[in-house]
Amino acid sequence: MATNLIAEMMNAFRGDTLSGVASALGETPGKTQTALGGVFPALIGGLAGSVSSTDQANTLLNVIKGNKLDAGPFTDVSGAIKAPGGMTSLMSMGRPLVDSLFGGRAGVITDWVSSLSGVSRSSSSSLLGLALPLVLGQIGKRVMSSGAGASGLMSLLGEQRQYLQDAPPGLAGILGSTSTRQVVENEGARRVGAHEAETRRTPVVTASQAAPPERRRSPWMWAIPLLLLIALLGFFLSRRPEPPREAGVQTPRTEVPRAAQDVPRVIPPGGVAGLGAFVERQLPNNIALRIPANGVESKLLAYIQQPGQNTETWFSFDRLEFETDSARLLPAASEQLQNIANIMKAYPQVTVEIGGFTDNTADSAYNLKLSQDRATAAMNQIASLGVDRSRMKAEGFGEADPIADNDTPEGRQRNRRIDIRVTNK
Repeated sequence: MATNLIAEMMNAFRGDTLSGVASALGETPGKTQTALGGVFPALIGGLAGSVSSTDQANTLLNVIKGNKLDAGPFTDVSGAIKAPGGMTSLMSMGRPLVDSLFGGRAGVITDWVSSLSGVSRSSSSSLLGLALPLVLGQIGKRVMSSGAGASGLMSLLGEQRQYLQDAPPGLAGILGSTSTRQVVENEGARRVGAHEAETRRTPVVTASQAAPPERRRSPWMWAIPLLLLIALLGFFLSRRPEPPREAGVQTPRTEVPRAAQDVPRVIPPGGVAGLGAFVERQLPNNIALRIPANGVESKLLAYIQQPGQNTETWFSFDRLEFETDSARLLPAASEQLQNIANIMKAYPQVTVEIGGFTDNTADSAYNLKLSQDRATAAMNQIASLGVDRSRMKAEGFGEADPIADNDTPEGRQRNRRIDIRVTNK
């Protein structure tokens, strides 16, 4: 009997598991469940549409093995989510995997899930990041246990195509894969035809008796222009700038290497665009961090470990997100703040200052208060993770000390940032 991964994943997100995820995202369980009803078909359909050869199957298997998704917590959905820090860990691993495996389609899928369910775009992105490691874990567990390798993976993903016709409307257009769209459309047409045959009380047509593909797809011909338009719209939407948030990948204000310019655009599986691949760093207290090679955590660690006491070196956070015009941290910020907390706990002599900065597009007094509130929010989050508040100071600088031109959208985006400096090491 074929394995319905979509149904299995949806069944795993019930009761306390669903409520816990919804609460962490700040969404209702109903909206979260509807969102997951789009997330799993999109992820599984996208994977099924991208694996059509042995080489492609082996590439996906390497991603699963390389991230150790075929064993351990990732094969137990409920356990992985309910484990301490489980959701944060899954999201921190899953977001770069979504970008790596789905490329430019990731943003379009995020928007589609948000529109489908009514959850925020941030919650949609978080759910995709949370779900992908678990989906790959279930795939890896089945394929590795069978010992079938690439052929087993292709067979398993091939089985999923018959369930894609039950996906929410619009999936075929947003996946951006011709083969996947045809799978969804052809499977849907086949089942519609079977239903009509049953209604007319005539024998069900067998595969060998079926009409040629051109006639069987005729009910969909009217939709082709619409699908093309949706795909084009999705392409341009995925390339538009993100809404104003706290900061993207930032350039430090001192002579720190400008890693965002030096790292190649092609990021290995599990990496973060502009920040390099994930690396493991062992801290003195035996906590292992999994952090981007060129992210702020790596730079902060290197600075703490080097001799000398130049306390004027600032580093910009590169994965903090706030709600627009608000000091409310979004779930995506949890991973980086947890890493900073772990670093500070491993080096108890270290003290830091956290600085907030804005662009110059609002009133100076408003900007100063917003920057102070955001710096304080970041500090409070680190303190809640077990770092003594006396070791930290938060200060807002408003629109002072820009690092880019405020006359351009890109420059203003870079100036909206949260920085950190070591005041004692």
